Amino acid sequence: MTRLQIVSANIGGHRHLNNQPLDTTQVARDVRGILPIDPAQPTIIALQETTSVWRGEQRWSDGAALAALLGADYRFFFAPEVDSQNHAHQRIWQRPLYQGYTRVENGNGIITNLARAAWPWPLPGDGYPGSKGAEAISASISHARLYSSGSRDTQPRNAILFPAASDFGTVYFMNTHWSTRSGEERHNPEHPISQRASEERLFETQQILLLVEELRAAERAQNRAPCPIILAGDFNAAPDTAEMRALETVFRRLIPVSPDYTHIVHKIPIDHILIADPSGLLPVNIVCRIHTAPEVAEITDHRPVLAVIEQASTSTV
Repeated sequence: MTRLQIVSANIGGHRHLNNQPLDTTQVARDVRGILPIDPAQPTIIALQETTSVWRGEQRWSDGAALAALLGADYRFFFAPEVDSQNHAHQRIWQRPLYQGYTRVENGNGIITNLARAAWPWPLPGDGYPGSKGAEAISASISHARLYSSGSRDTQPRNAILFPAASDFGTVYFMNTHWSTRSGEERHNPEHPISQRASEERLFETQQILLLVEELRAAERAQNRAPCPIILAGDFNAAPDTAEMRALETVFRRLIPVSPDYTHIVHKIPIDHILIADPSGLLPVNIVCRIHTAPEVAEITDHRPVLAVIEQASTSTV
């Protein structure tokens, strides 16, 4: 049996810990308890709102701690969106959660037990910088932002990409977290703030599609067939929005077997897993579900989304 587990989880809603200095190890333990996966299987996890904290030169990361809990084969790749050294603002950092730390980063991450596959472009030879290739690459997808508000209204956004060597061949895995705005009416798309937020997400959609086209152009330059791209994340957008429809001109959104909301407070489905597979290398029938266990709400405000890509082994006699 050829199998691949995909998870998307926004882990930033740990409200039960917000009135004390952040304990990244506790966050990792809590999140491990709500991940509906078998860590012995090939797995890729997209984390949004994952955090690293420092005291002096000592660093702790909830993503790295979670990878360690899953097993020795797991690695964590981090793409900070905001960094207290570069985005210093009282509103975000002067909170009990961060008191006593000298530096904090928050952003997107990927956890996996899969090896890195080759990028679709030539690397420098031995003895030259970059000869080993990047493990993961991140790219900005938002408009230029200084984080001057210390809030979601001016937060930079990015995507992180990892080429995974799976049993299905090379799979490009991308994780992202799209914009939202203070005062956005989640159930009223005609509200002016909602329209502004949707326009920002539509721009971010276009940036994702530019990254996809750059990958495809690199593959064509090397005479490679297009590999599958799996895109997961917190899109802050429901399926029937303009930004998601634009994304689905290239990607196919996996529809959960029991359609339900992923944002526990707003009761809307905004966390998704999508696939672009023009070569047809992945099975068409992929089981996707939302993890609705009651204990999820005790840990975070987003329900994890899980997809299992599975194909029976073929044998000849």
